[in-house]
Amino acid sequence: MGGEQRRQLAATMDKLSMSARATHRVIKIPRSIADYDGSDEKRDQDLMEA
Repeated sequence: MGGEQRRQLAATMDKLSMSARATHRVIKIPRSIADYDGSDEKRDQDLMEA
């Protein structure tokens, strides 16, 4: 996960008052989305979709 993705996730975490466990679950979802799309990397749009 790149620096910009980490900043976006941190901002979302703070805004929604997410726990560390919930954040960890959200981090896994973009990897699954990227796999379904046939991509080798997680993209910003995958993280935002999650």
